[in-house]
Amino acid sequence: MKLLITGATGFIGQHLVDHLSHSNHSLRLLSRKEFPAFWCSLANVELVKGDLTDRSSLRDALTGIDVVINLAAEIQCPSKFHAVNVLGSKNVIELVGDIGTKKVVHLSSVGVVGEQYSLGPHSVDETHTCSPKNEYERTKLESEMHFLNASDSMGFELAVLRPTNVYGDRHPRNALLNYFHRLSRNAPVFCSRNGLVNYLYVRDLVEAICYFIENESTEKIYNVGHAETFTAFHACAKDAMGSQSRPYILPSMLFRIASGLNAIVPKRVSAQLRGVSNRITYVDDRINSRFKYRFGLEDGIQNTVAYYESQGLLERQK
Repeated sequence: MKLLITGATGFIGQHLVDHLSHSNHSLRLLSRKEFPAFWCSLANVELVKGDLTDRSSLRDALTGIDVVINLAAEIQCPSKFHAVNVLGSKNVIELVGDIGTKKVVHLSSVGVVGEQYSLGPHSVDETHTCSPKNEYERTKLESEMHFLNASDSMGFELAVLRPTNVYGDRHPRNALLNYFHRLSRNAPVFCSRNGLVNYLYVRDLVEAICYFIENESTEKIYNVGHAETFTAFHACAKDAMGSQSRPYILPSMLFRIASGLNAIVPKRVSAQLRGVSNRITYVDDRINSRFKYRFGLEDGIQNTVAYYESQGLLERQK
């Protein structure tokens, strides 16, 4: 098949290109730069200069394409959220209809639901009512809705993937590195008894995307990423680091008090407390009935730690 990947120069995009470059598919990458920098393999790859907001360049990129993998999104500049995330998606949709593309895999985020934190157990599946809390989440939800409506009216196949917190080697902000540094110092970690984390290793997300390129999507929206207890997450990270760091369980009442004082607690401290006491589960039963994560938590952390060590960013305990 002939595939078009938007957002191919990003963190997830380059992992996806690297994975697909070894497949039998023909790849076309849309990039705003004429000579973008890639760390990944570019075998069987065609580069096309263009932009989601430029319909002419987008038409050239989409011509002859069987499947669009839409990873492109604006995540940093609020003034561009609507133009890229909403109008860019509408441009893709209109041209998909004109050209007759058969399938779209659209990358969204669990953030569109607007449920970031809960001290009590709270499950969020794909049917959960969305109440986005910021402009990025709102524009990502709006782009989802445009794709969903167009899929119904135009008849192209659609899979909207909502990943949880994606981490892994070559992450642009070195996700989890500070946490691994704490473990390298054998620093203690404080958490609530039932706190959960929702992390997804980048290569598991890439394989989920590839699954929907190859297979029919019986539903339109899929949460991607399996919830783990913070203590299980810490145990995997501690083992990967060779660390003696211990988790200390604090009473839930302390987290409730801190949550009530959120307006006066420093943001950094508040974020740390929420990160080890959150009890939201983004339920991934829908995708799990069809697709299994190959790496999972243990291998994902091991690979990420090994990458940071190879780059001189981290030193494991011997």
